[in-house]
Amino acid sequence: MILELSDLIRSSIQQSLEEKVAISFSGGVDSTLIAAVAKKQADVELFSAGVEGSQDLEYAEKAAKALGLPLDITLIDAKTAMKSYEKVYSYLPLDFLKLEIMVPVDII
Repeated sequence: MILELSDLIRSSIQQSLEEKVAISFSGGVDSTLIAAVAKKQADVELFSAGVEGSQDLEYAEKAAKALGLPLDITLIDAKTAMKSYEKVYSYLPLDFLKLEIMVPVDII
């Protein structure tokens, strides 16, 4: 069952790839798995956004280095984050926690 699931995940990622891909990268399990599979077939660049000194950026840097992939980091300050929340909310009037996922994507 685990091998079958692994094959399905790998196949799904491979079917979605183009020659060049950009990945919103946290260094967590999901984005690291996608990056690891993608780098075998495509030119991959990783992007991450966060506040200076955050553990998220630290993990993203460590994982990118382990994968041997370039990572473009965008630092977010409070003013930039608030502008992004307002912008995203104008498109998707969702609660704060759901919007939180979209803010780094908007900023990057």
